[in-house]
Amino acid sequence: LAFDSDDNMYVLNSARHSVKKFPAGSNQGEVYIGGTYGSCNSCLADPLGMFMDSDKNIYIADTGNERIIKFEPGNSEGTVVAGGNGFGNLPKQLYYPNGVYVKDNGDIYIADTNNGRVQLWKNGSDTGETVFDNSKIPVSLPKKQFPAGTNLDQPLKPTDVYVNSNNELYVLDYAFGYVWKLSSNDNVAEILIDNLYADNNFNKGAQGFFVRDDGTIYITIGEEVENKILKWHPSFGDKKARLVIGGSKGDDSKKLNLPNDISF
Repeated sequence: LAFDSDDNMYVLNSARHSVKKFPAGSNQGEVYIGGTYGSCNSCLADPLGMFMDSDKNIYIADTGNERIIKFEPGNSEGTVVAGGNGFGNLPKQLYYPNGVYVKDNGDIYIADTNNGRVQLWKNGSDTGETVFDNSKIPVSLPKKQFPAGTNLDQPLKPTDVYVNSNNELYVLDYAFGYVWKLSSNDNVAEILIDNLYADNNFNKGAQGFFVRDDGTIYITIGEEVENKILKWHPSFGDKKARLVIGGSKGDDSKKLNLPNDISF
């Protein structure tokens, strides 16, 4: 979900492999990007993440094609700017990418979900470097009871990513139900929010977040039981996000059904 400077809204539809554009004030949208499943540069395959920069370029985490593809305004043909080399854990590969964030200088940060890492692809580079993974996690963590079969060498599942003006990295972790923060000069991340899931729960739908300039964070949780939007602000003085919308699954005005992303 994204808005441009003219208040047009862009909605990523993973099931339809497309982005729809809704003009400001209208509830009628039209296909703006994609619409055809495939690996061509005008096609998408189960995309899960999207970012729009100040020039209205759209970057899509084209998850099924293991790539990030960039579309310039009005151009239905995209350019692969990261990945696209099959799934895998090599520096030039991605594996189930979700969130994507692009800085003003063109550097791309990618939540490389199934590799349990965040990759930085510097502007113009044909390979990525890992800026967040298990090596950045504190040795001592609050205890969680991991499900049987969990690969404890790679418990992280980053699904969204954000970088602020101080180069502080924020990571939404689908596995733990945490929001992590890594300062540019630190080797160990801190847990900023620790209550996205109930005690000992794991993989419960933390899919997207939005970080505002004042540090406020809004998080979407969408799974079979809990469907909600949570809010956290530094002034809260703790690591607990508060419920602001939803809480259970349904189609009436007070409920949500698998919320995936949020924007302002």
